[in-house]
Amino acid sequence: RVLPNRERASDIVLALGRSFFQKNFKQTLAGWQKLGSRRPRLLLYGIEADMSKLDERITYIHKPTDAEVNELYNRSTIFVQTSYHEGFSLPIMQAMAAGCPVICTDAHGNRGFCYNNKNCLMVNKDDVGGLSQKIERLMTDERLRNKLARAGLKTAKDYTWEVIAKRLDLFILSLLVGIYCGSSG
Repeated sequence: RVLPNRERASDIVLALGRSFFQKNFKQTLAGWQKLGSRRPRLLLYGIEADMSKLDERITYIHKPTDAEVNELYNRSTIFVQTSYHEGFSLPIMQAMAAGCPVICTDAHGNRGFCYNNKNCLMVNKDDVGGLSQKIERLMTDERLRNKLARAGLKTAKDYTWEVIAKRLDLFILSLLVGIYCGSSG
């Protein structure tokens, strides 16, 4: 969620620091490093060993609380997630709910709510050069960041517990109507 009175930094890429192969962190790291001397700070969070040793411009937050993670989303310039596959990417949704512009891969679970150039920027899996270009583009284009942030906030509102519970109620009701109508014929 958006926190009041938080100033968003202009030079921080936030990402989940996780080495599990499906999260494809190697693409995030390589795309960011490809920017060379122009690369912004990379802020990682997670539960693994300290990943800040990978580069002097990386800060790793180990085992942050949910409130601390939300603070990171509220202060970072952009969020990057380069997974090969997602069921439903909660970190992307959390970033959107905090008004943090997102770059993500065109992964299966992201396609349900991530729309390229509408509420995020999408890059192909393992496209290090493409990711690097999108990071640089988003870091330097405040107007685009604001557009994606607004659209991300709107997307997140469609996934609140209240909205999802109503959708589930309607789905269950449609099943019951289908069963009732099917058995009476």
